[in-house]
Amino acid sequence: MPSLQTLCPWRSRSLSPCLFHRDFRGATSIAFLMVPGFDIEKPVARSDFPLYGHAMVSHGDALGVHSVRRVIRSARGPAASKPAASKPALRHLLFCAATLAILASSCSILRGQTATLLTDTPEILVAAEMFNASQNKHRILVKHEENLVLRLSQLGTSPGENPTFVLGKGLRTASLADGFLDLDYLFGRLGLGRESFYPALLMAGKREEKQLLVPVSFNALLLLSRRIPATGNFANLDMPAAQNPLLGMDGLRRNLLLQKAGENSMGFSPRWPDMDFLFHFAQSRGSAFEEKIDRRDRADSQDPLSWNNEGLERTVKELRNYIAEFNGSAEKEDIFAFRYLSAPPYKNIETGRLLFGAMDSAAFFLLAPVVKGKLRFNYFGEEGALTVKEDIRYLGILKKSKGRLAAERFILWFFDPENQAAMLERSKILRISESSFGIAGGFSALKDVSGSIFPKYYPELSGSTPPPDAVKPPAIMPLHWERIKGEMVVPWLKNAAGRDQADEDSAAEDFAAQFESYMKKNPELRQGT
Repeated sequence: MPSLQTLCPWRSRSLSPCLFHRDFRGATSIAFLMVPGFDIEKPVARSDFPLYGHAMVSHGDALGVHSVRRVIRSARGPAASKPAASKPALRHLLFCAATLAILASSCSILRGQTATLLTDTPEILVAAEMFNASQNKHRILVKHEENLVLRLSQLGTSPGENPTFVLGKGLRTASLADGFLDLDYLFGRLGLGRESFYPALLMAGKREEKQLLVPVSFNALLLLSRRIPATGNFANLDMPAAQNPLLGMDGLRRNLLLQKAGENSMGFSPRWPDMDFLFHFAQSRGSAFEEKIDRRDRADSQDPLSWNNEGLERTVKELRNYIAEFNGSAEKEDIFAFRYLSAPPYKNIETGRLLFGAMDSAAFFLLAPVVKGKLRFNYFGEEGALTVKEDIRYLGILKKSKGRLAAERFILWFFDPENQAAMLERSKILRISESSFGIAGGFSALKDVSGSIFPKYYPELSGSTPPPDAVKPPAIMPLHWERIKGEMVVPWLKNAAGRDQADEDSAAEDFAAQFESYMKKNPELRQGT
């Protein structure tokens, strides 16, 4: 098994870390200082996540004075009880031990001054590194967990075994609410300002009037089109004004009515190439997929997902009408997609194959500047609310944990607009911004940061940042939502939308039957209900 390690910054604010290493496989413990050859400016790939600057996935603790004494005993070996052969050698050994003890005490952090952050968002390592380098009292150790929500549902009851705080997706699920500390005390004259956040996102972190979670970042669903429309089919576009950069299905229809799709081009289909659009369209039409909260009927069903039958019927009907009106049929759509749409959506828009295409903001803003320069974007939204993706990230402190003071200091530091501006700059210097968008993988939950600072690093956002009043949180989803959505919900929507209009079967009844069958085959997905 690999040896356990801890990386902690040197007490000065230089970027030379010291690494203490303990090998539990044998009796010998070793402590050493790593200074030369550590290049903090070198960009680190996602695959190198465990080691990044001052922040590291921690698997142990730094050696203390008693550990150094054990080093000495181990170095002496079986003859330790015999007189030393050389006093100078012994003095030298003791000097080394004292030096190591000083180094250990300099680098190790008192338990109350260290906080462990469990996250599914590697981008937060930039913030942890910068916070650790900014002062020498508190330290943040970062641990990565790909399925954060599932891991939190399995945490123990001992505070020493749990992380101090967490940051990631899906934290608003009801099954985790009891484990979070009320963070209202962090807001006030000397703390965080509620007015600094997108109001609806901050409100969504409350449960029973308690601020259990604080929003960190979010992404939006975008509709892309050509910046300079080509002559011919797609020459005239009716786009919304820059001050209201939302575009919904009514706007799409107006544009598609300006011209008829030719044999080698098509306006837009909600069924491809980004099928995630189907789900968000369904939500905008009142399908209301969300975590089932009221479980008084759990004797009859333990399914974790609820939906609105009327909204689901309306969704399917509108999808079928749209496809028939603008694209002829689902069969014609599929033939066109098979023949022409092997390239990414933005390429098809650039070449004129498509008029519009859907894309996640986190992916769009990572495109090369020359590509983005040929495209324009609008936020997909209905009734004044843009579509916020479900991967919105929140932060919370666990009730049963240690190191809260350090976590609190980090939170106050992190939500300072000047510090977030510095994070964006550092991400640019380290070229992290080439593989990760914005703050923690998305728009910052701080209005002024996304509205004023982001355009300096993403010029395409100039005049088109998310309108604060239009940023609404997505619905709360169940514990295993990503799997349920990918395996059942979206495929069903695609198939239902592609059926003939003459199909009189109830869409809601069909979905209920198929969902019940799906859950019977995957009973583990009921965990947390």
